Amino acid sequence: KILLHTAPFESAAYVFPEALFSRMKVVSFQTGFLPDGPGSYPCKDKTEMLEILNTLMNEIQVYQRVKVPLISETAAAVFELYRD
Repeated sequence: KILLHTAPFESAAYVFPEALFSRMKVVSFQTGFLPDGPGSYPCKDKTEMLEILNTLMNEIQVYQRVKVPLISETAAAVFELYRD
């Protein structure tokens, strides 16, 4: 129930929001679209990532579904940026 994303790059894919919606924890480097909130763990380096993983693996977890924006809402927000 942990998505560990170790790549230094993630484009605008929905892998992070989909994992959060599926009640997973997401541990990744500070890349891509990782919404703030419960279950999100953006890491600045490998050491921080290992510390967070160690904590998650050694504590009882509560898994909750995180509401994520619909693709139509995301597209509208992007279009709004270009209109400004």
